Amino acid sequence: MRPRPAVKSSVPIPPAQSILDALTMAVALLDADGTIVAVNEGWRAFARANGVDRPDRFVGSNYLDQCDRVPDIEGSSARAAADGIRAVLAGEAEFSLEYPCHSPVEKRWFQLRVSRLEHCGAVFAVVAHHNITKRILAEQERQALLAKAQQTAERQQLLIRELHHRVRNTLATVQGLLGATARSTISVDEFYRSFAGRIASLGELHTLLTEDYWQTASLEEMLRNELDPYDQVAGQRVVLEGPPLEL
Repeated sequence: MRPRPAVKSSVPIPPAQSILDALTMAVALLDADGTIVAVNEGWRAFARANGVDRPDRFVGSNYLDQCDRVPDIEGSSARAAADGIRAVLAGEAEFSLEYPCHSPVEKRWFQLRVSRLEHCGAVFAVVAHHNITKRILAEQERQALLAKAQQTAERQQLLIRELHHRVRNTLATVQGLLGATARSTISVDEFYRSFAGRIASLGELHTLLTEDYWQTASLEEMLRNELDPYDQVAGQRVVLEGPPLEL
């Protein structure tokens, strides 16, 4: 059989720069020394957003040296990125890192992905930056909502425990009033009038406290609300004296 001749494609193969520019994320191609040999349009836009007037001036500069010289807080992320790129150039298949990169007008976060590329016996690192700001902001909002829900649940538990405590105290007070009234009365009618008066006094005391949201209350008013029923039953038994005092 005769070998078939090779069929040439009619579709032209785009140059490497066109392939890079077709990628939406910011991409730079580094040689084995860390020198930038090519960048795409996404990289230029990324640089301009960070205040760089001439993004193409980075081509031919050493990306690793630039990362090592980044100061302050962002320097730790830059140095971690440089270490990851060196590892890929040394033989690792890939490297990934998420880091903040805030521009002068907004807060942004990016994911750095580095892949190893071998071509014609040479080693390269493909450095791509993906904008993950929307995901980070959504996660921060979710965490804030979870924290708020946790605070609400804890407050509800606190209110339930406080309500339980106050109900128990109120029942104990009612039980004490019941015993005191029973010991000081000799008929059912007298017991009813005295006990009803004392329960009403207790209700007025709670009203006095809740009207001020359990913050402050007049000591004299509280005592008069509590003790007036005793005076009504047995005459003038209580005399209150002293300066005004808020509890």
